[in-house]
Amino acid sequence: MATTLLEPLAREIEGAREILFVPGGSLHGVPFAALPFRGPTLAERLPVSILPAAEALLSREVKKTGSGLLALGDPAATGGGRRLPAAAEEAGLVAASFGRALPIVGA
Repeated sequence: MATTLLEPLAREIEGAREILFVPGGSLHGVPFAALPFRGPTLAERLPVSILPAAEALLSREVKKTGSGLLALGDPAATGGGRRLPAAAEEAGLVAASFGRALPIVGA
């Protein structure tokens, strides 16, 4: 099966950094990542992704939902638990590296 499915694509596979399959019909059940290709499996050669339909690519538009970062750290322990060591400092460092951010610690 691997030879039938993959050899016609050999040139493209050899030069690829990743591969995306959109199988149709009975090919939906094929474990493409596990198929051997000239020795190792496809997954051993490069990242393999499988989409249920090509339309899924159209829905991958990135939509900006915010303009900042909320960094939460060092939550107040309940039930007598201990606070997380250095968590407040880490949340502050993450917030500072992001730019526009609001660190909330100890809440």
